[in-house]
Amino acid sequence: MYACSVQDLTRAFCVLLKNCLTSPDLRERMVNDGAVRPLVQLLHKTEIRGAQRSPAVVAAAASAVWNISAHESAKEAASRLEPVARLQPRASALQPRASARQPHAPRPPPYASRLSPHASRLPPCAPQALVIKEHGVEALTEQLQNSQSEDVWQKCAGCLMVLAANSDKVKNLIGEQMGVKALTAIVKQPNCSQVVLKAVLGALAVLSSDDRNMSMMREEGMEQLIEKFEKIKDDRVKMFVKQLKDRLQNTDG
Repeated sequence: MYACSVQDLTRAFCVLLKNCLTSPDLRERMVNDGAVRPLVQLLHKTEIRGAQRSPAVVAAAASAVWNISAHESAKEAASRLEPVARLQPRASALQPRASARQPHAPRPPPYASRLSPHASRLPPCAPQALVIKEHGVEALTEQLQNSQSEDVWQKCAGCLMVLAANSDKVKNLIGEQMGVKALTAIVKQPNCSQVVLKAVLGALAVLSSDDRNMSMMREEGMEQLIEKFEKIKDDRVKMFVKQLKDRLQNTDG
């Protein structure tokens, strides 16, 4: 019973953080006060033997990381890749300021690096850089591979879309971590909801600009799969489908 209440409290806290992130001033303060690391750690497997985070906690954490990553610099970069820019939330550029508060964060996994003492002085891309530094991409792709929750799929796919839209290195990393295969496996699900398809197809649209990712999509049969999504009456889905179809049919990559 106590473990269940902790899960509920953790989820509620993630939802609260996500909602606060809609305010530029609060978002800046939260980044500078160390909110990124504990949120990303919730995406990783717990180190407690026999324990497992609920899908609701993982989805809430991914949603908060999605919000905190979608700042102005990401939106400007994504605007060069239609239609992905249309899924970027409106956000102001961060103007980091120093904070005297020292956050208490969970112990990171063995491979996670510690924040630099100059983290609060990082440029506007700092939130995404911190997510990547804390191995958030690896955690998100692992959740896509192992979770059976549509809520987790949608939030993790959306988060990867934002992170990849601003970085070719992240696109490569997602492919190396079998993220493309995980995303295509989701769209193969017979009863996948439209909200999940929108996020997953959006992520695939971003990743399709990488030649190796495109090769993996072809290997997974996306050329045949994409046709059935053309019937979906949603403007964003239609744009994602068109982008994917155009690139899949382009034999030159």
